[in-house]
This record gives sequence, C-alpha cells and structure tokens, in this order.
Amino acid sequence: ILMLVFGPAAYAALGGRDEALAQAIAYSNVAFTGSIGVWLMNTFASVIRGSGNMPVPSAPYLVVSVLQVLIGGALGLGWGPFPRLGMAGVAAGQVIAYAMGTIYLYAYLNSSRSRVRLSVRATPLRWDLLRDILKVGALACISPLQTVATILILTWLVAKFGTTALAGYGIGESLDALQDCILSYLSDNRTDIGTVEHIAESHLLDGRNERCVE
Repeated sequence: ILMLVFGPAAYAALGGRDEALAQAIAYSNVAFTGSIGVWLMNTFASVIRGSGNMPVPSAPYLVVSVLQVLIGGALGLGWGPFPRLGMAGVAAGQVIAYAMGTIYLYAYLNSSRSRVRLSVRATPLRWDLLRDILKVGALACISPLQTVATILILTWLVAKFGTTALAGYGIGESLDALQDCILSYLSDNRTDIGTVEHIAESHLLDGRNERCVE
C-alpha cells in the first residue's frame, strides 16, 4: 500500500522522468499488488529448508525464474495471442510465476512427503518464539537492506545519464537476480553432500572412525 501511494514520488526522486517514470509506476503497481506471493514463497521455502530439505525449495525457484521470463515476455511484448501490456505485463509475469511457486510449496508442506506439516489454524502466535527468531532475523536483515540501498543509490546515479542508461542498468539487475536463483539451486543441491562431507571430516579428526562410517 505504501508503494502504491508513495511510489511515484520515490521514483521521481530517484531520477525517473516522463515515459520512464510512467513505465516504472505501471510495473510497480502490479508488482507490489501481488508481492504477497513473493513473500509467501520465500516463507514456505525457508520452512522447508529449516526441516533439512534443501533441494525441494530450490528447484521451484529455478522454475519460477524461467516462467517469470516466459510469462512476462508474453504479456509484456504481446507474444502470440497475448495482449501487449508493456511493463505492467512484465510485472504480471513475476506475480503469476511466484503465485504458482507458492501454491506448489504450500501443497508440498501439506503432503506426506514433507518433514513438517503446515498447520496455520492450530498455530497460535507466540511472542517468546517470535522474540527469539528476531534476535537472529533482525541482524540478518542488514544484508538485504544493504543490497537494496546499494541498488537505490546506483539507480539514482545512473538515472543522471538518461533513460537508455537506466534501462540498461535495470536489465543488468534483472539478469543478476536470475543468476542468483540458478546459483541458489545449484548450491542447495550440493548442500546435502557438502554437509555429509563436513560431518565425516569432523569425526575423522576426532578419532571417531566408527561414527564416520555410520
């Protein structure tokens, strides 16, 4: 809601002008309206990772990244029978892709394959647990805040060179985000193997050969 209200002023302060500003607002309105899907997918993925399962939440991110490009391209550029919606269509691609990822992870958490079962109705909000989580999570928020702050500062600086330069920087950031999803998928699928190797090395160093064999 805040971005829907104050977004245009914020983009103008970052250097957005004329058509670039209009397109940024069109993208923002759709993206932030459907941002709950991004938040829920990240939350469900964190729950699954917390249960010790790394490959399952990482694979949907790779699929979502591909779908986001395909759906966003179809709706943004008007491929085939799809309408050409411009930047609003590109944002719609993100919203739809993440909504599909959220539905998949929600279904997984409610299936027999999940190591933990998602129970929203029977889970009361406990402030003692929330406080313990925030002791770690609040510090962990510093890193993404630094990343966002860096992007905002660079956007403001690049905007001084014109719309073309700003568009090029935006494409670069989008490709970087896509690369992060692919690298996350690859690293998560290596995590189980790497963890086993680390535990085995620790037992060997401690002289617990029998435990290492187990």
